[in-house]
Amino acid sequence: MITNVLEMTNLSDLTSLRSYAFGFTSSNRPSQYLYPYLCAMISEPSSRFVTFPDESIQRLKELLAEPRRILITTHKNPDGDAIGSSLGLWWVLMRLGHDVRIVSPNAWDHFLAWMPGVDEITNAYYHEKLADQLFADTEVLFCLDFSASHRVGEDLHPILEKSAATKVLIDHHLDPEVWPDHLFHVAGASSTAELVFRLVDQMGHQDLIDQSVAECLYTGLMTD
Repeated sequence: MITNVLEMTNLSDLTSLRSYAFGFTSSNRPSQYLYPYLCAMISEPSSRFVTFPDESIQRLKELLAEPRRILITTHKNPDGDAIGSSLGLWWVLMRLGHDVRIVSPNAWDHFLAWMPGVDEITNAYYHEKLADQLFADTEVLFCLDFSASHRVGEDLHPILEKSAATKVLIDHHLDPEVWPDHLFHVAGASSTAELVFRLVDQMGHQDLIDQSVAECLYTGLMTD
């Protein structure tokens, strides 16, 4: 399916496929064509997209080689990229056998309520004690779609700062701070969802990008 997707859709290039994929149903869910779009991205030469150093990929693979307690968090007032990239990564890590939770500093826009897995996100504004416990218990902390720790908001900022977990930052904003143990940052990327997509691809987990993952990452790509 991956190698033949352009032929299957009768489209000659990725630009056309992107335009073809951009559509929403009456329920505001991305159209069924988004999954072939992401598959086409995988099938294209990596040089056309973001790539990370092999050493960085290997270090992350070693970190995730055994089941971990993982927490994903993002910035305050999360947008489509923040929620989409978090959920996309959540689905992948869950399928790799990890115990994964997501904490958002506060509520997300109502138009994102359809996204697969969104009900599993802990809203720290309403569930402060649970959020604190999740931060305390985690072994690996993925920080998505923010480059400075204060962007999680004044309530979560001190908790993030004192966390002893191994920290992984995935982001595309300018001037990332130096606190992460693992940094996956490309300022020229379209979105954090794009970076999550490429990270999953380079780690060799293309087979885990099913409809749920694709919907989440596509939302991040198209809304940022």
